[in-house]
Amino acid sequence: MPKKIAPSKRRALITMPPDRKVRIYSFHNVACQEAARARGYWTGDKDYIEDDFDRAHGISWLPKYDWMRGKMAESIPGYTGDYPMWGYLTRPNFRQAPYFSDDVVVLVADVPRGRMLISDYDMWHRPLNDDYCTWTEEEDERLEALGLSGRGAPVTPEMMESWDRIFDLRDRTDPAVVAWCQQPDYLQACIDRIYPHEVVSERRFVGRVGRYRRPDPCMVPKAGGKAAASGALLD
Repeated sequence: MPKKIAPSKRRALITMPPDRKVRIYSFHNVACQEAARARGYWTGDKDYIEDDFDRAHGISWLPKYDWMRGKMAESIPGYTGDYPMWGYLTRPNFRQAPYFSDDVVVLVADVPRGRMLISDYDMWHRPLNDDYCTWTEEEDERLEALGLSGRGAPVTPEMMESWDRIFDLRDRTDPAVVAWCQQPDYLQACIDRIYPHEVVSERRFVGRVGRYRRPDPCMVPKAGGKAAASGALLD
């Protein structure tokens, strides 16, 4: 999970010139680093997306990645169509990060604001779970009572329209909205490619046995192995 971003920095991102550089931090399987060097740039890979998240409810992550690609195409001039890389906009707190089962590479890069699509990290989990992005508890309860929200609810055009709310970085002033959603101060960035001249550092992060999570999709297939977060940074 990303660290909380300063509200002033979040507000600046809304009106920032597209050529202004923004620093991002991204975790990747070690094999991704080798593939990126062979390819000449970092990017996402469809074959590395975990696509069996919750088969009991028919939930898959791949359609959400495709939905995000569509939004990137709408927002990013010259978008390549590649699957996104995911990055945080604040330096991760490695002491509080979840454990990685394998070593990973922490990629730090400075990418132009106009080449990334920024969204609310917490609200993003609603689309991932095939659910409405609701502004208030009242709205959430009303939709759930109608069978339109919650696990097993059908994905409708109205539901997918609500997902656009994850991109709203403005201050939330309605007390009911703040109580339900808080402020959008935990952010993530989706980037299609990161080029060598944008890379600040690539550092190995030594994993320790424990609960794990996958790194972000990268340039190698699932055979590259699973990884997730904790341990010590190595130069």
